[in-house]
Amino acid sequence: MLGVYTGSRPGAIFNASWLEGIRLSFVDVERGVFHRHAAGKGETNKRQPPVRLPRKLVDHLRRWRKADFGKNQPYVVMFDGMPVADVNKALARACRLAGIEPITVYALRHTCGAWLATKGVPTRHIAEYLGTSESMVIRHYGHLHPDYQKDVAEAIGRK
Repeated sequence: MLGVYTGSRPGAIFNASWLEGIRLSFVDVERGVFHRHAAGKGETNKRQPPVRLPRKLVDHLRRWRKADFGKNQPYVVMFDGMPVADVNKALARACRLAGIEPITVYALRHTCGAWLATKGVPTRHIAEYLGTSESMVIRHYGHLHPDYQKDVAEAIGRK
């Protein structure tokens, strides 16, 4: 859910913690913000700006945090008391059980971008939310936007 609702890259999701700390992404459920760029980590070309968490997701995260704190589990995504680094095997199994083609964790990020485009969110806002360039958003999701080439298509038949 964190991947599809925030469009975050897998590294930020698997590094996400309920607590602020060096080299950790931080899920601030009180303010409803996911600080994807880990404190103390250097900047890269893969931008990870903070992202506002959707209300629906915040409700789930608060419930999960409450359950995790009783077990002293600092990471948001854990299995058997350990942080998860790779979910490919689990995701492949979930897809198989659901009867769908296998996907990668990155597909969750693409789903977020596609959903935002189909809802008519301006490409600049999608780019800011995903932490990428507007040209990448246009290239990958622009054709899904309800206004895609609308002005051009309407202009072609006018005098």
